[in-house]
Amino acid sequence: MITPGGQNEHNLMQSHPDCVEGARLSANERDQLRTCEAYIANGIKAFLDMGKALAVVRDYRLYRERFPNFHCYLRDVWDLSRPRAYQLISARGVFDELSTMVDKAVALPENERQLRILSKVSDPNDRVAIWKRALMKSDEEGVPVSSELVRLVLIDHQASEQADHKRDNNPAVLRCRG
Repeated sequence: MITPGGQNEHNLMQSHPDCVEGARLSANERDQLRTCEAYIANGIKAFLDMGKALAVVRDYRLYRERFPNFHCYLRDVWDLSRPRAYQLISARGVFDELSTMVDKAVALPENERQLRILSKVSDPNDRVAIWKRALMKSDEEGVPVSSELVRLVLIDHQASEQADHKRDNNPAVLRCRG
């Protein structure tokens, strides 16, 4: 069976030492699991919708009739911290950006943690490169595209850029101009 993340159920059980195969589910339990997974899938999409809605409220100052600022609106209406709201807004922005920059055949991030890591990269082209590298590495290693995998690809990318920067700024390196 393939799980919602696209991973084979057997591999999923082996992917973490705490995951051991348990008792089989009854037909009713399988139905309940499918229902729960549908809610979870909707929740994953909901964080994108929430980020977009928060950005509109903030950008157009739609809170101004009842609140002096966005922070008060977030706190009093949604019990949401300003940093958390900005994480959601940023995640939506990165998602929208990636969706316009990658081929339709390329899978887009599926959760907020993946997007939060990508939002730490300022250059949109670097974000695309990091995301595509994470997808490729996931495929090569037969593992899901977890936020940890995206983080590790980001670290590799940053290390590579630092090495390139050192090489490019080393006066001992001769450069040929043609």
